[in-house]
Amino acid sequence: TTQPLHHSTTQPLHHSTTPPAKAVIADEDWRAVVQVPDFRHRPAHADPLHVDIWYRGLRLAVDPGTFSYNSDKPYADAFKQAAYHNTVVVDGREPMEWISPFLAVPWPKIAITDQKADDHGHLRELTAQHDGYQMLPKAVTHRRTVQLEKDGLTVIDHLSSNESHRYSLHWLLDAPEISKGGGDGSALRWLLTPRGDGPQLGLEISTTGAVVDCDFVRADPNSARGWQSRYYNSVEPAGSLRFTCTGNSVEIVSRFFKS
Repeated sequence: TTQPLHHSTTQPLHHSTTPPAKAVIADEDWRAVVQVPDFRHRPAHADPLHVDIWYRGLRLAVDPGTFSYNSDKPYADAFKQAAYHNTVVVDGREPMEWISPFLAVPWPKIAITDQKADDHGHLRELTAQHDGYQMLPKAVTHRRTVQLEKDGLTVIDHLSSNESHRYSLHWLLDAPEISKGGGDGSALRWLLTPRGDGPQLGLEISTTGAVVDCDFVRADPNSARGWQSRYYNSVEPAGSLRFTCTGNSVEIVSRFFKS
């Protein structure tokens, strides 16, 4: 479990003895849970730095789930991959290689590099990084900051390399209504209506890299895109948003806010 922190502390978070460990950043409106496992047993999913997000208790950015360990459907093995979680993949590669249905190697090392809490010891900001893409011929470090702000919650992805790469950020959104809300070449905006009686929310994504593509899929009949498995052996539609840019060292900023 995550222990309360003192104001502006930079001491490492306590990790659970049973991975995966999770860090919780929350206020009265927003809640983010970040996957920061200290792998000691084989991981079930390739999800380092994945984050789930709620607004006033309503699910917004979600984990794809498991579905089934024994199925021939297109999403049977896909949901354990990083590409279907709320994180960044590099050049279409996974941070771990699946060598069997239940074993992926090597296990990335995750380091918490900074964290800040308020006067009551509640975590307000977390920065962590993993080395899963150091194995590439042109190595990449992925560092993610999740922080509460006055009017929302922001996720900042820093991708660092000496060579150019293709970086794809994915968000799986449990929002029945998602529509394009404008933007320019480097900042795109969507309007989200989560399940329940919550208000309309916004998501804005910007980058210092060169935007290559941004596509949205819901319930693709031929792939795992746009699905979630809240219960074992069942799936239901979700919104799959993938934002892709290129560059050497780039920053991708996702800002969730009440619209």
